[in-house]
Amino acid sequence: MRRGVDTQSLDMFPALAAIILIGALVFGTMALGLTINLLYYLVAGLVIGALGRMIVPGEQRMGLLVTSLYGVAGAMLGGVLGGRFIGGGLGHLIVSALCSAALIYVFGKNKR
Repeated sequence: MRRGVDTQSLDMFPALAAIILIGALVFGTMALGLTINLLYYLVAGLVIGALGRMIVPGEQRMGLLVTSLYGVAGAMLGGVLGGRFIGGGLGHLIVSALCSAALIYVFGKNKR
């Protein structure tokens, strides 16, 4: 019996390294894509939430994160309603802003 390096294991090393590298690249791309999508939804929610806050009269005491969350919720609700009745484009944005304004009016107003 000869002790030493198993050449059969070394023959499989490049294929195994390539599979691990491809898996890491795919996973990294998916994680990056998810991060970019989440940032897009937060920024779009902030814009739609800001439009909703401009529609609602009076002072609303909420920060950027809450405004963004109301905007995301309004965009989701407006996406369902706008996609069902209007289609897309500018009408979709208007319906999303109105839904966000309704959510802010109902849930975000200061109760005095």
